[in-house]
Amino acid sequence: RVEDLGSHQTIIYRRSGRVVQPWLFPRDGQRALEVMPVSRLRLDDLAAIADAAAAGMGLAWLPYWLVRERIQAGALVVLLPEQPGFLYNAYALWLQTPHLPLKVRLAVDALAAALPRLMT
Repeated sequence: RVEDLGSHQTIIYRRSGRVVQPWLFPRDGQRALEVMPVSRLRLDDLAAIADAAAAGMGLAWLPYWLVRERIQAGALVVLLPEQPGFLYNAYALWLQTPHLPLKVRLAVDALAAALPRLMT
């Protein structure tokens, strides 16, 4: 159960100086349930978190697009498969300038083209 996750060791995403954020689980017609993970490891790289979880070092809350292949290969297992995922918006930000650098435009275009395929 979602409520039991707080009693398990986890691997969490944390950048230096940032406060640990709760894991969010949507509920029909209610505010999302927040679970504050007890962290065994704190890493600032999602791929490293996925590797640590696959090595059995704890539970991890990761985007499906990142771990899909590991799940299909059996290296990771989805917990609570009946629980709907929590959706986040993705943004690309850049400084306002009269001349957008070509490399920024190309990066934004590449993200806009690739992300929808990764999200399914």
